[in-house]
Amino acid sequence: MSTKVKYNVFIFLLLTLVVMGLIWKESPYQVFSPAWAMQALIPLLIFLLIIIIYLIWLIIEIRSREKLLSAQLTSSKKLYQELEEAREQAQAANMAKSQFLANMSHEIRTPMIGILGAVDLLAESNVTDEQYENIEIIRKC
Repeated sequence: MSTKVKYNVFIFLLLTLVVMGLIWKESPYQVFSPAWAMQALIPLLIFLLIIIIYLIWLIIEIRSREKLLSAQLTSSKKLYQELEEAREQAQAANMAKSQFLANMSHEIRTPMIGILGAVDLLAESNVTDEQYENIEIIRKC
């Protein structure tokens, strides 16, 4: 039970006792009689009415909080669904990027192997010293 609810119950009981004290005008010297029973019944009925009103108020409060929580749950589910869709889109984009890089790597690597093979063949042929230096520069790259 939260502190606020405990405080509300305390105030409720205090007000009920005050109201009962204002209505019940019994003197301590009065003897028990049927009239006294009728006088005691009225404050008890008022007390029960106040309890019923308080319980109705609690039910209304609980229902309003239930509606609020339901709305928050609905918005949370919608947000979760949007995040899930964004995650799936990000994964699809990542897969497309990986596939693109793999294809580009293959497309670049295949001709480069041919070029390096041609450079090796060129290095084995009769070339001048200047041409050989250029071949070595190509190999280092």
